[in-house]
Amino acid sequence: MAKFVLIGVGSAVFGAKTIGDLIHFKDVLGGGTISLVDIDPEMLNLAETMARKMNDRAGAPFTIEASTERRDVLADADFVVTSPAIKREELWLRDWEIINGAGIKQTYGENGGPGSLSHTLRNIPMMLAICRDVEALAPDAWVLNFTNPEARICMMLDRYTKLKFVGLCHQIGAGYRMVAKALNRKPKDLDVKAAGLNHFTWMFDIRDKHTGEDLYPALRASIAQGALKHEPLTLKMFELAGLFPTPGDHHLAEFLSFGWEFVGLKGRDWDRWATRKSDMLAWLKGVADGTREIEEVVKGRSAERIAQMAIAVLTNGNAYEITMDVRNDGAIPNLPDDAIVETPGVISSLGATPLRMPPLPDVVAGFARKQIQVQELSVAAAVTGDRRLALQAMLLDPVVDSVGTAEKVLDQLLEAHRQYVSPNFFS
Repeated sequence: MAKFVLIGVGSAVFGAKTIGDLIHFKDVLGGGTISLVDIDPEMLNLAETMARKMNDRAGAPFTIEASTERRDVLADADFVVTSPAIKREELWLRDWEIINGAGIKQTYGENGGPGSLSHTLRNIPMMLAICRDVEALAPDAWVLNFTNPEARICMMLDRYTKLKFVGLCHQIGAGYRMVAKALNRKPKDLDVKAAGLNHFTWMFDIRDKHTGEDLYPALRASIAQGALKHEPLTLKMFELAGLFPTPGDHHLAEFLSFGWEFVGLKGRDWDRWATRKSDMLAWLKGVADGTREIEEVVKGRSAERIAQMAIAVLTNGNAYEITMDVRNDGAIPNLPDDAIVETPGVISSLGATPLRMPPLPDVVAGFARKQIQVQELSVAAAVTGDRRLALQAMLLDPVVDSVGTAEKVLDQLLEAHRQYVSPNFFS
């Protein structure tokens, strides 16, 4: 029976829905083990209480276990789902204050820009330590990663471990919603095939899921008539490249030197996300003490894909995934083979196989290739603690235009996150 280890399960919504999905498919997955891991004892206890209640209501098809020490539960895992982040909102805001305070026109700072470098430098040591434990205790396990920066974490998995992995991201949902709004349709009635880099993907094909009708002509006509004016950067890049970008303006702008001209410099809405986190914590506590209902968040099968992917691997099925982050190996012919790309693909016991996509438009491929170089330098710097590589990554980033500013900002970021980054930076 399969064993699922969820690391970072204190992420309330994602963790709850994933557990709910595993239980939903109890006829196939039942008899297995769900192991919950979080370094925050309070969050772990709340997640465990919720999981046990869900499991008991379904007839206890799973063994539930929990630990703040991942090594206690990793042995013989089949699937390790990773979504941890180090003080995500708090440290992201600190990055923002340092970077934008120095005058760098960074728009969001998670998957592109110097903020992404900072995320990389502190998240990769944590993730690499997790991977070393997986290699030691469950070397045949699949690592299914949600931690950002997604492409950089997956590049670390590809280049510095021997583990099977797939990166997963929810952002393509923004693309579905934009197109659905422009076409006055429901997202569930669309079939989109998009490819590129994580948070920098482009729609090659847009069709009616039921009839197969090509909807690109209708999308162009709708946009020409004024649809989606609230996504000005998306519209400009659609005009420039001829393909519709998937992620929406706030993520798209991260990778472009001129992104700030369209989305401004407000960055992330930290107050909104703090409120969301507070609301989810209140829900978890309510589930634990019986004053809130599980169904407020978990309503049967969700849009998460962990359970379906696991079933495909375990039963030699073929699960089509609308988006996954994997090694390129020719999937996008005008990007390097060893890049981490985001494409549709198929999951089976054979592995994660991306669809073969057409070449990206030259201008998009040019932007993407520069980002891949930045990713490579960032990942190498995070693993080795080489300050020169980190500075190279920052200077190659398109939103940075000053050596002096880059050096100052890098020093400040490393000092701010000293306890989380490689100690070699301070040797």
